[in-house]
Formats: sequence, C-alpha cells, structure tokens
Amino acid sequence: MLIGWAAIAALLSARLKPSAIEGTLAGLLTALLSLLALGSILVEQPDPSAFAEGQAPLRPAAALIILGFLLVGAAVGALASLASGRRSSEPDIRVGPDPWPCRLAIAVAAAYVPLVLLGGAVTSTESGMAVRGWPDTFGANMFLYPISLMSQPRVYLEHSHRLFGTLAGMATILFWLMTLVSHETRRRFGVWTTILFLAVCLQGYLGGERVVQNNPYLGAARGIRADRDRVCPPLAPGRAPSYMGVPPISAPKSARLRRFASIALAASLLQLLLGAMYRHLRRGDNPGASHVVMTHAAFSLSSSRWRSSPGRC
Repeated sequence: MLIGWAAIAALLSARLKPSAIEGTLAGLLTALLSLLALGSILVEQPDPSAFAEGQAPLRPAAALIILGFLLVGAAVGALASLASGRRSSEPDIRVGPDPWPCRLAIAVAAAYVPLVLLGGAVTSTESGMAVRGWPDTFGANMFLYPISLMSQPRVYLEHSHRLFGTLAGMATILFWLMTLVSHETRRRFGVWTTILFLAVCLQGYLGGERVVQNNPYLGAARGIRADRDRVCPPLAPGRAPSYMGVPPISAPKSARLRRFASIALAASLLQLLLGAMYRHLRRGDNPGASHVVMTHAAFSLSSSRWRSSPGRC
C-alpha cells in the first residue's frame, strides 16, 4: 500500500507540480480518507471462530497508529512535491479556465469504479445479506469492524462494498460543493451535480433499507438506480478546459447528435433495468426470470447495433 501510494504521488506530482505545502496537504488529506479502511486494524483482532459479533475494543496504540499514518501521508505528499522540482516561492501561472474542477470530476468518476465492480461481485455471489445491521456491521462501527472477522468471502465483499460506497459518497459531496462555489460551474453544471448528489443519497437509503428489510425488490431498485454512475463520467470531459473552448456545433448537426444520444441513453437504461430485474428477482422457479434474461439478451443485440451506427443520424 505504501509503495503504491508513493508511486501514484510521484506520478501526479510530476504532472501537476504542486508546491511543498500543497503536496503536504494533499498527502494529509489522502491519509485522512484512508482511515476509512485503516480503522479495521485499529481494534483488537478477535478469533473469527470464537467471536460472533463485531464489536471490539481499540488497541492501546490506536492513537499512535493514527498519528503515524497521518504523518506518513504528509511526508509522502511533501517528498513527491519536492521531487517534482517546483519550489513554493514560484508563482502559479494559470492561463485559461481552472483545470481542477475537471480533475475532481475524474477523481469522483474513478471512485465509482471499485464500487460498481464490488456491487456486481456482491450480487453475483449473493452476498447482499452476508452482513447484518445497517449502518453498523454486526453491531460494530462500520469503520472499526475487525479485519480478522472478514475472512469469510461473502462478509468481506459486502463490507468492502459499504466502505467504497462511503468513499464514493464523500467524493460526490465534495464534488457537489465545489461546483456550487463558483458561479460559472454552478451555472453550467449545478443541476447535473445536484442530481448526482441526490441520486447518491437515495442509493444509500435504499441500500440500508434493503438490508434492514431483507427485501429483494429494494435490491433490484438499487441496481436500477445505479444509473447515477453514468452521470459523473460525462461531467469530467464537460468540465475540461479543452472541451469548454470548443466552438458550438451547427444547429442541424447538433439536433441529430442529440437525438442519437437520447436514443442510445434510453436503450442503455432499458438494458440496465432488465439486467437488474433478472439478477435481483430470480428466485427458484420464477417464470418471469427466463423471459427477462432472454429479452435482455435479445435487446442487447439490437441496442449494440444501434449504438455502433451513429452515422444513421
């Protein structure tokens, strides 16, 4: 983890060239967010075979571990910034639009990737109800659940999905707030980022109720609501300075592209609906399951052919 952390910090510093103060703050913030995962080793590790619940006391050295982790993060950021070659006294010359809103949008989109992958793994392995309780984990604080109790694969997948969901939610909230701060970004992207923020809140609520009520229909609704992840990636190039400087497309061509994009989006959402219904609602000899999966497969051929032929518009 430390090697990967240092490598990523070095690569980003070489590209962004932050000052020593900026690099230190970035490393400190990264360490602070990483405490979401570190919390599992801050508590005493019980024997999985003899410990049913998840509550465990903090280790005697927990405070020292946290302090050391934060200091390591700050040091990694500072060293990476110094290796980039920029001194804090050098002026930050910026020409054109601020690139950081685009970079933040890319980071938020990247935060959804492991969440989606883990969500698919949870559903495929039927691990959705492996962890009892919400927002707690087997009665323990979600961020302090002992790592020794995650040896069961289904528990590990479901608990990890919750942690990555928290990370994606926090990134989305920060993205939303940063969008509202600037008048220009609020005017251009305020509606879309607000929709994304509300969708994430609804997704978290549905996830908690699905666990509490053990309701497969709420699980299907969560799978369908995963279309929120499609809102964030288009916001990243849309906020890029290079994209904002592109001249507008002529009206006739723009109308054709909008029509094509709307049809392609509708086809993708219908596929998402059919896939979520099959994965979450197939139970026993449900006669509708085979119908849904065959419709999903057949429609994928026609929708893929349509999406691969934009010239028709």
